[in-house]
Amino acid sequence: MLGDILIAAGIGFTQFVITWYGIHVSVERHRVRNAIIIGVIGAAGIGLTVWGAIRGSLTQQNLQAQLTELRRGQQTTNAGIQDIKSNPPIVNVNPPPPMPSHTHLFFEVGHVMGTPPPFAKGIKPAVNIAWGNGGDFVIRNAVVRVIIVVIRDPELNGAFNRYRSKVILSPSVGGGDMPAHLGRVVYRTFYGSELTDAIAKNEVLCGLGIANWKDDSGHYETTYAECTARESDGGWNWHDLPENNRETKLRN
Repeated sequence: MLGDILIAAGIGFTQFVITWYGIHVSVERHRVRNAIIIGVIGAAGIGLTVWGAIRGSLTQQNLQAQLTELRRGQQTTNAGIQDIKSNPPIVNVNPPPPMPSHTHLFFEVGHVMGTPPPFAKGIKPAVNIAWGNGGDFVIRNAVVRVIIVVIRDPELNGAFNRYRSKVILSPSVGGGDMPAHLGRVVYRTFYGSELTDAIAKNEVLCGLGIANWKDDSGHYETTYAECTARESDGGWNWHDLPENNRETKLRN
């Protein structure tokens, strides 16, 4: 900075000497007009030189201040990087929640208890029915309702919907948890109403039921609908109705 000032002063002094000499010569030769012009131009040159020197000095000072600030910022950044390297931050990432696990309750084919059909007045038809867990996760709070009815063959189609309201109002069994992979299959005998003469003449025996249960993915309903009827060869076979083991997710 001092060197720049000395150079500017030298230039200004040189311009002053040249200007003075030009004025002196012009005055000696009685050229006053030339002396005035040389004096004005010389003064302007000296002023511009001084102004340029001051401006350059101020600019250099600003640049030096900016450079100093940048150095300080770099030192702060380096210190921060070193601190992070020495004390790396601990970031705890919570794993996403597991997907809800879904399983399946199923009913097995029933087994008529006691004397097989044909039926007679006064007896109560009984069917042993089983249900279990056919999935990979625990079933919770499985509640089962089943009714046993004897109907006519033409009533076979639509039997579940016809008797659904009676199923819902029937007594419930169960209510506990069921382990996965058939960990526990429940067997229970269900009895129908005592047969009258008119009903005893029918030759279709049906087990109709509803199981309400839960797992981690929600609340479900599985329906049971099987009937045994006389075949053309005189034997009796079980038939699945469309609603058998139909699963529906319910609103919680």
